[in-house]
Amino acid sequence: MQPDESSETSPTQTPPPPPPPPPPPLGSTKAIATALAEPIRWDSLRLLADGSYPAILDLAQLLNCAPDQMGRHLRWLLKAGLVRTVLAPGADRRCIYYQIHPAYRRTLPDGRREIDYGPFALRFPAPD
Repeated sequence: MQPDESSETSPTQTPPPPPPPPPPPLGSTKAIATALAEPIRWDSLRLLADGSYPAILDLAQLLNCAPDQMGRHLRWLLKAGLVRTVLAPGADRRCIYYQIHPAYRRTLPDGRREIDYGPFALRFPAPD
């Protein structure tokens, strides 16, 4: 049996990049409901829906709360599986940022931002 020529790769082709890691599993329904019940956490998700990962100090300033309080709110979102932690390039473990996993985020045709977690989706108005 001869090998199929279409399945061979030439030496000049580069292999495709590895697939992105899967999103983290969501927390319990109770953890998610608790996380979404707090207005600051809801507003945090709205700000993170664009894929950014601002510093906790910046988020705290935007949402008019203390940085230590903002850190606690983000940990609630992390516990519920709604955000993940990321490290800035070249940063050490003290510089932890929070971000919504790219698999969950999308922008709708009308400009609204959506975070689709599977069992439920959050939709936010288009940014001004």
